[in-house]
Amino acid sequence: MAAAPGELVSEYISEAIEILETISGILIKLDATEDREDEFSISDDVVNDLFRAFHTLKGNSSLLGFMPISKVAHKAEDYMGLLQEGDCKPDPAMVDAFLDVSDWMLAVIKDLQKGTPKPFRSGRVIAQLERLICHKEQSQKIIEPEPVPVVKATKPAVQPEPITRKPVVVPGNGRAPVETLKPEPVLAQLAVKQAVADLPKSDPANDSSANSSGNGKSNGDKSAAEKTIRVDVDKLDRLIDLAGELVLEKNRLNQVSNEISTVLGKGKRTSDLGAANNSLRYLTKEIQEGVMQLRMLPIAHAFKRFPRLVRDLTRSGEKKIELTITGEDTNLDRSVIEAIGDPLVHLVRNSVDHGIETVAERLAKGKSEAGHVLLGAYQEGNHIIIEIKDDGAGINVAKVRAKAISKGFITQDESDRMSDQEVGRLVFAPGLSTAAKVTDISGRGVGMDVVATNISKLNGSIDVKWVENQGTTFTIKLPLTLTITAGMVIRVGHELYILPQISVAESIRLTPGMLDSIQGNDVLRLRESVIPVIHMKKLFSVPPEEDSNDSKGRKRNDEYIVIVSNADKMVGLVVSELVVIEETLVKSMGDVLGKVPFIAGATIRGDGRVVLILDVGDLVTNGLQA
Repeated sequence: MAAAPGELVSEYISEAIEILETISGILIKLDATEDREDEFSISDDVVNDLFRAFHTLKGNSSLLGFMPISKVAHKAEDYMGLLQEGDCKPDPAMVDAFLDVSDWMLAVIKDLQKGTPKPFRSGRVIAQLERLICHKEQSQKIIEPEPVPVVKATKPAVQPEPITRKPVVVPGNGRAPVETLKPEPVLAQLAVKQAVADLPKSDPANDSSANSSGNGKSNGDKSAAEKTIRVDVDKLDRLIDLAGELVLEKNRLNQVSNEISTVLGKGKRTSDLGAANNSLRYLTKEIQEGVMQLRMLPIAHAFKRFPRLVRDLTRSGEKKIELTITGEDTNLDRSVIEAIGDPLVHLVRNSVDHGIETVAERLAKGKSEAGHVLLGAYQEGNHIIIEIKDDGAGINVAKVRAKAISKGFITQDESDRMSDQEVGRLVFAPGLSTAAKVTDISGRGVGMDVVATNISKLNGSIDVKWVENQGTTFTIKLPLTLTITAGMVIRVGHELYILPQISVAESIRLTPGMLDSIQGNDVLRLRESVIPVIHMKKLFSVPPEEDSNDSKGRKRNDEYIVIVSNADKMVGLVVSELVVIEETLVKSMGDVLGKVPFIAGATIRGDGRVVLILDVGDLVTNGLQA
């Protein structure tokens, strides 16, 4: 079935964004050659790659009637064509010009994607390209054509015979034999045949070019590309939802199987039921993992913006920074990749502005002239770890203490009791900035608190460590997926709730005298930390329970503390019972209910009960004040 216009536009937008990201990546690598002492140059492969990219963009845009984009791409293609032919000398200014062109195209295409296209004004970027095209080598000499010598005829010119019409005799069946209608050979055809005959003979078995396509990709690459198809995101999400529902049904069947085994006892039928249940559990897990892999993308999709970002941040300042990226092939859920972009931007900008010193400061400290920023990712179990490291000045604890006291975040007495690491984590507090001045990059006291909040929404955590004058490391821990996650089922009074396991640091049984009180608030002294405590019964207004046993035969008035962490804070949640750890399908509360305090979503357990999933970030941030 032919694709609808809307589907064509959607495919065009996806491919155009990929092409522009490729172009930007090539240009950023080219930019590194500008600081070298030798002459700025571009390899033929790079020129050809850029030419093909703009050519494809031009054709696709023209096909769908996006003529302003097509015209700009055509002009860029013209410049690359001049470089290919050697008619134009590579100009270092082309990197900035083409990045500007790429930004303009991306902005236009993003507007198309949002369904809010703005008036196209391509005159400025076309003028930029025109100025580049005019930068031809001045040393080129214009070669005047030599005059054609006049040849005097020694004989009279041969007069052509007059053109006459010759009748064609057609046999009685009304069709002329093919041989009687042979066309006369044309000079151009003869010339082509002669040129082909003059080509050197090659052995296909030994000629690598025989196995290559015109775009430089091997047949193996082509066949691999043909195995990849574009799938509508909505269809993919629907498949993932069904896999999640399958997990719920598996949990329900497991519950029923256990109940039947309890009633009937051991026997062949219960044994067969248990075996079938175990097989279904295994198959469900395989299906779940396979479907979730469809949603996974390399984290390179989130990382690829940062070479350009660091380049732009350092061009106008007094700093030199080298960015290293590792773990780009680490896979992560698409929705997590989309959500983690802005927090990473804040952290990298923070390293550039607050972490790395100026060239003069680094040289005075005996450091290398250029600072180093590392952005890396790796998988650890069912989680992804992202690290942002720099070899800068670290965190100035004295400045953070003074600023936190002056802003009213902590008192002098609290500051005296806090360790340096605890004070350092105050950088995530809203409005706290130690920057000496406000710049275009940072210093307004916003950003780091947004980082902590957004990571909390992803059921993740962030930590910071540093060594003064040696550098700072921010470590982000995220779940592989937000759809299906492991959760700790807890009981508060008669109600069950679920805590995302990624947020649970540890759990302990509450004994008499374990809690202390500071300024009327309960706290738990655990090792070297003082952890504030939230009584969940009080928070959720749960009535006192009768003196009875829980599901494990323990007295219901026994309580436990689950220590959860979020960003820079840890809180102890006093609950009635730790039930079990199980996989849960996270479902949104929907637009009708909207945001419910302390609740992140809901799920359905195997027994059919709807259980609420707690929002750890909200509990840690606002639970103590509730």
